[in-house]
Amino acid sequence: MTALASALACAGSLQAAPLVGVVSPAPKTLASTELPTDGKVVAGQAGIVQSGSTLNINQSSQRAVIDWNTFNVGSQAEVRFQQPDTQSATLNRVLDSNASQIAGKISANGQVYLSNPNGVLFAPGSSVDVGALVATTHSLSTADFMAGKESFQRQGASGQVINEGTLQARLGGYIAMLAPEVRNQGVVVVPMGTVVLAAGEVFHLQFNASGKLTNVRVEPSTLKALVENRHAIVAPGGLVILSARAANALQGGVVRNSGTIEAKGVNTRGGRILLEGDTVINTGTLDVSSAQHQGGTVEIKATTLELGGVVNASGVAGGQVLVHAAQSAVVQAEIQAMGLEPVSAATEAHAAKLASSSVGLAGLKLDMDDQSLQGHGGQISLSADHSLTLMNAQLEASGVRQGGSIKLAAEALPLDLPDAPLPPPSRPTAPTSVTLSGSSSLRSNSRSGRAGRVVLTGDDLHLNDQTQLSASGATGGGTILVGGDWQGSNGVYQATKVQMGAEASMDASATEQGGGGTVVLWSDIHKAEGITVAQGRITATGGAKGGNGGKVETSGHQVDTTGIVVDAGAPKGKGGLWLIDPYDYTIGSTQASSIASVLNTGTDVTVTTSLNNPSYGSSGSAGDQGNITVNAAITKTAGGDATLTLQAASRVYVNAGANISSSANRLNVVLWSNNSGANLYGISLLGSVTTNGGGFWAGGGAGTSTWVPYSGASALTVGNGAAYGSSSGNYNAIDLWAPINTANGATGGNVSILAATTSVGGTATSINGTGGSISAGSGNVVMRGSTFSWSGAMNVGTTGTFSFLPSGVSFGQTIASDYFNFTSTLSGLNLGGSGNTADVTFNTTPSVAGNVNVFGGNVTLGSNITTTGASSAVVVTALGNINPNANITAPGGISLRAAGSITNNSASSSTFTTSNTPILFAADTDGAGGGQISLNQYSGGTTFNSAGGDVTLGGGDVNGSGYATGLSSSQAEGIRFTGGSAATNAVTINSGGGNVALRGKSWAGTSSVNLGAWGVGTWSGTSTINSGTGTILVNGIGQTVNGYNQGIYIDGGATFTSSNTTANAISVVGSAAAASGSTNANGPVGLNIEGSNNYFMATGVGGGVTLSGTRGSNSSYDLVLRGSARVLANGGPINLTAGSTGGILYLSLPGGPPAPASRRPCPPIGSTWPDQASAA
Repeated sequence: MTALASALACAGSLQAAPLVGVVSPAPKTLASTELPTDGKVVAGQAGIVQSGSTLNINQSSQRAVIDWNTFNVGSQAEVRFQQPDTQSATLNRVLDSNASQIAGKISANGQVYLSNPNGVLFAPGSSVDVGALVATTHSLSTADFMAGKESFQRQGASGQVINEGTLQARLGGYIAMLAPEVRNQGVVVVPMGTVVLAAGEVFHLQFNASGKLTNVRVEPSTLKALVENRHAIVAPGGLVILSARAANALQGGVVRNSGTIEAKGVNTRGGRILLEGDTVINTGTLDVSSAQHQGGTVEIKATTLELGGVVNASGVAGGQVLVHAAQSAVVQAEIQAMGLEPVSAATEAHAAKLASSSVGLAGLKLDMDDQSLQGHGGQISLSADHSLTLMNAQLEASGVRQGGSIKLAAEALPLDLPDAPLPPPSRPTAPTSVTLSGSSSLRSNSRSGRAGRVVLTGDDLHLNDQTQLSASGATGGGTILVGGDWQGSNGVYQATKVQMGAEASMDASATEQGGGGTVVLWSDIHKAEGITVAQGRITATGGAKGGNGGKVETSGHQVDTTGIVVDAGAPKGKGGLWLIDPYDYTIGSTQASSIASVLNTGTDVTVTTSLNNPSYGSSGSAGDQGNITVNAAITKTAGGDATLTLQAASRVYVNAGANISSSANRLNVVLWSNNSGANLYGISLLGSVTTNGGGFWAGGGAGTSTWVPYSGASALTVGNGAAYGSSSGNYNAIDLWAPINTANGATGGNVSILAATTSVGGTATSINGTGGSISAGSGNVVMRGSTFSWSGAMNVGTTGTFSFLPSGVSFGQTIASDYFNFTSTLSGLNLGGSGNTADVTFNTTPSVAGNVNVFGGNVTLGSNITTTGASSAVVVTALGNINPNANITAPGGISLRAAGSITNNSASSSTFTTSNTPILFAADTDGAGGGQISLNQYSGGTTFNSAGGDVTLGGGDVNGSGYATGLSSSQAEGIRFTGGSAATNAVTINSGGGNVALRGKSWAGTSSVNLGAWGVGTWSGTSTINSGTGTILVNGIGQTVNGYNQGIYIDGGATFTSSNTTANAISVVGSAAAASGSTNANGPVGLNIEGSNNYFMATGVGGGVTLSGTRGSNSSYDLVLRGSARVLANGGPINLTAGSTGGILYLSLPGGPPAPASRRPCPPIGSTWPDQASAA
C-alpha cells in the first residue's frame, strides 16, 4: 500500500460534514462547468488551454505567475496543472471581488498557490490532488515568488479560507491554508508531509534544503485570528501546525480543534502536531501514535488553554506531549504516551488546580506507563506560574524497561509563549506552591529496568496525607527531588519551605538487583525563613539480590526530622547515605533515635551544618556558627556496616554520656569540624566511641580527601585538613577525654586524629585531655597535631601502625615516645614527619614488628629499639643531631641520617644489628660541611653486626656516599672512635660479607692545640673491623690548621680483617694535603698508625692491602707506621704508598721515627732502612 493510500485509508471514514454554526462568505451560484477566467501569465512560461469543462495550464518554466479575473471551479469542472516536476510552482492571483469557490477538481503534479484576498472556499464534494497547495487571502509579489521567497502579507485582506471538501498533497508535500480566519470542515491529507492552518498578519513559510515545509512563522494580525478544525487532518508521519496570532489582547488568536488531527506513524515513527495561539481549545483528538515505532510529539502553546478530548503519543517507543499555558489551563483530557523511550506530558498554567479520582486530574488521565515488553516510561510535566494542587491524583510514567519522568513545577513560566508582542501578564507576588494531598501518587517505576525521575519545584512544597512519590526499579532506583537537587546542585529551583507529613512516603529503591536511587528534600539554606520538615518514610534500598543502598538528603536552613523513617540499606550490598544539612544541629534523644534507626538498616548518616544561623528546634540563635552537639547516645544495634558523619561548619561536641557505639557490624565514625575553612573550630569528645571494627576519624577542612576506615574497605570522604584550636578563645583543637575503641577481636578499624592550633594569643593545644585512650585492634592509628597536653601516658592498643605526626611541617614542642603506653606489638611506628624541626626523644621500648621511622630536629634514642619483622627497618632522620645512645635491632636495616652530627656518649655499650641488610650512619646529610660521627662509649664500645649487609659511616648526603665532617675547633674530627681505655673496644664492625666504608673529613679551620683533628681516627680503645668476604675502605681527609691534623689516625688496637679475594680487600687511605701545622708525626700526616697491636689482614687468597697516605704542605710524613703493626696478604699485593711528590714513608720500631732532619725518601719496598730495622 502506498503512503498516500495508507493516509487515505486512515481518513477513509472521515467524510466532509456540513458546516454548522460557521459564518462563511456568501457564495454566488456557480455553473457546474464554470472555470477560471481571463488568465494572464505575468511571469514564467505557461500556456492556458480549455477543453470543454477542463482547463489545462501547461507550464514549461520552474515557476510561473498567472493573474486571473476569477478563479472558480464548478462541480463538473476540472483544472489541471501540468508542470515540469514536483518542485515546480504556479502562483494564481485572483482579482475577483468575490471569494473563489472550488466545487470541482484541481490537480497538479507540482505546487499550486491560490491567492484571493476575499477568500477561498473548497465546497463539499470538491477535490484537490496536488504535489503541494497554498490557499490564502494574503498577497505575494511576483518578484518575491519568482525568487523563491515565501512571505505572505495581508494588505487589508479580510477573507476566509474554508475547506469542506477533500484536499490532498502527495508524499512529502504540504498544504497551507493561510488567512485571518481558517476553517477545516473537510478532510486534509498529506502523507509524510506538512499541513499548516494559520491565521495572522504575515506568514513566513520556512523550508529545509530539500524543499520540505518545516515551519511557519506567524506575525500577529490586527484582526481577530481564528483557526478551527472540525473534521479531519491526516498527515501520517508528518507535521501539522495550527497557529493563530492576534495583536489585540481582547480579540486574541484562537485555535480550536473539535475534530481529528493525525500525524500517526504507519511504518515510521509518529509525526508532530503543534497548536499555538493566545487561546487554544481542544475537544477533539490529537494523535501522533505509531504502531511499530516511536510515538511522535504533540505540543500546545497558549496563554489560555482548555484541553480536553484525547491526546495520544503512544508507540513501541513513546512520544512527547508538551503543553505550555502562560496564564490559565483547564485540563480534562485523556493523554496517552506509552512506549520504549522516555516521553513527556506537560501542563503549564498560572494557577492550575487539578483534582480528580485516582484515574486523573480533573478528569485528566496522565497514564504514561508503557504496555510493551521492552518499554520505557514517559514524561509528565505539570507547571504552574503560581500554584499547583493535586488531590487524590495519580500520575504514572512507569516503564517495563525504564521509568520515565514526572515534573511538577510552580515557578515563573516563559513569557514568550505565544510570542505575540503583548504586554507580559502580571506575575503573582505570593510564593509559588505545589501541594499533593489525599492519596495522590506520582510513579516513575520500572518493572524490569531502572526507575525514572520525579521532581517537584516551587517556593512552598507540601506532601500531605498519604501522598506517595515512587521511583523504584528492578535494576536500580531512580531520583526523587523535592525542592532542589543534591546539596543544591545542578541549577534545580530551590524551595523555601518543604514539608513532608508523617504519613507521606517516598521510595527510590531497587527491587531486584541494583543500587538504590536518590531522594532529596531541600530548602534554600541561605534563606532565614527556609525550613525542611521531613517526618514521613523515605526508602532508597538496594536490591534484594544485590546492589548498594541509595542516597537520602533532608537539608535546609532549618531542619526538623522528628519521627522520620529512613531506609537506604542493602540486604546484599553496602548501605547508602542519609545526609542532614541545616545550620546548627542538636542531637537529642529523638534525633539520636532516628539516626540510630537509619544506621540499623546499614545506611550511612551524615549531618552537616553551615555558618551563622540556627536550626529548627535547637537552642541556637542567629549568631550561632554551625555547631553540631550530641546530647544523647547513638547506638547501632542491627544492620550492615554503616558510617556516621558529623560535619560541622564550626565545632563538634559529643558530650559526656552521649556515647556513640555499635554492637552489630561496623560503624565508621567521622567527626569533621571546620568545614567552613575558618580554622577556628575543633572537636570535643567527652562521650566514648565504640565502632565494633569500624574506623574513627576526627579532623577538619573545607575541602575533601579520602580515607580508608579499615583494611579492605572502600574509601570514605573526609575533610582535607585538621580540627583547629583557637588561641584567642582558648579552645583546644581536640579535647579527647573519653576512650576510642575500634577493635573487633584481633581486627579493628583505623583511627585518625588530626588537629592544629592557630597562633593569635592565649593558650590552646592541638590535642588535650585526660582519660582518653585508643584501642584499635589491628587498625592503624594516626595522630597529628602541633602541641599536646595530657596527664600520664595515653594507652594505645593496636597491632597496626602508630603514627605521631605534626599537623604542619613541624611540631610546636618537644616530642617524646613516652607520651604513649603501647600495650600491643605494633606493626609500625612513626614519630614526627619530614621537615619536623622539633626535638624528638625516643625513651620507651615498644615492641614493633615493622618499620620504625623517627623524624626530628635533634633526635635522642634513649631506649632500645627492636623490630622483629623479617624486613623491618629503623630509619632515624634529623635536621639537627642524632644521639643513638641505645641498642637497635632491625632485620631490615638501620639508617641514621643527620644534617648535623651523630654522637653516642653512652656510658654503656650500644649495638646495631641487622640481618643481611645495611647499616648506615650518615652525618652532614645537607652537605653544609658540618656533621661528624662520634662514638664515645666508655664501657663496652659500639658494635655493628650486619650479617652480610654493608656498613657505611659517612656523610655529605642521605646515602652517606660523602664524608662526615668536623664541626669546630674543639670537634674537628670527621669520624671519631673513643673507648674508655686502650683495652676498651671503641668500635667493633662485623659485616659478615658486607662491605665496610668509613669516610671522614676534619674541620677546615684552626683547631685547638693538641686536640684531635683527623678525618677518621680512633683514640684510647681498640677498633675491630671484620668484613668477612666484603671489602674494607677507610678514607680520611685532614684539612685542619694546627692540632693533630691528620687524614687518618689509629692509636693502637686496630684489627682490620677481610677474606675478600680482590686487590682492594683492605684500603686505608688518608690525606692531609689540605692541612697545615706542626712538622712531626702529629702534624699533617696522611696516614698515621701508631701504638701496639695494629693488624691489617687480607686473608682471602689473592686479597690485597693498601695503606696510603699523602702529607700536608709542611715537611711532614705521608705514611707513618710505628709501634707494632702487622700487614698480611694471602698471596695478594701489599701497597704502602706515600702519595705526595717526594713523599716520605716511615716504618718504625717502638721508640718512634727519626728526627725530621734525618728523613730520607722511601727506598723500594723490601730494602733495608739504614738506620732502622724494618717492622713490616
